[in-house]
Amino acid sequence: MKSPLNIFFLFSSIMLTMSCSSDGSTSETDVDTGEGQAMPPSTVSLIFPENNTECNEGLVLNDLQSRVIFTWSEAENTDSYRLDLTNLNTGEESSINTINNEAPIVLDRGVPYEWSVSSLSRTSEQQATSVIARFYNQGPGVENYAPFPPSATTPENGEMINVDTDGVVTLQWTSSDIDDDITSYIVFLDTNDPPTNAFGEQTENNRDVSIARNTAYYWRVLVLDQHGNSSSSQVFHFSTNP
Repeated sequence: MKSPLNIFFLFSSIMLTMSCSSDGSTSETDVDTGEGQAMPPSTVSLIFPENNTECNEGLVLNDLQSRVIFTWSEAENTDSYRLDLTNLNTGEESSINTINNEAPIVLDRGVPYEWSVSSLSRTSEQQATSVIARFYNQGPGVENYAPFPPSATTPENGEMINVDTDGVVTLQWTSSDIDDDITSYIVFLDTNDPPTNAFGEQTENNRDVSIARNTAYYWRVLVLDQHGNSSSSQVFHFSTNP
């Protein structure tokens, strides 16, 4: 039988241990390491069709259409992907959602497209979008392709800009051609949509134009190649401050 003195020391030791482990201090398991937070998805790399190329792989369905398998790298922290596709001739946009890193799509033949892929996660509101790639879907009997429609660089589409003292703004754009035979551009600028006022044919991908304050402007660029092919950009617009 234990003496009252031994029982007292045992009880005191238990109480001291409990007070050291439950005095409100943070234990190692209580430290917030952030491991419970949802990680955002990573960005994919586009594999096929490649940028600025002629897509000559796929299943030809008929003279007008073919089926092309789009592929891209896998992304981390991702549950699904959204492929965004634009027909550059018509401006028609479409999207496809998939859990795989590939998607078969029926395309019109002899038509330029652009595409990108966004990585999505059920546990994060953030999404990661890839770069945009452009390509031509091969058409029957096509030996030379028209240039890709130009894209505006400055002013950005929909931008509000200040008018300099000289009342001049520089329009700039980019364009490419898988045949690498672009010869010239024609710029259209107007206060009406669509713009009809055309400047002369030029080889540079920029144009200084005179503008006024407190005005909305619309512009587009026609690009031509040495085989007589041409492509028009969409109509861009910008406004000037009062």
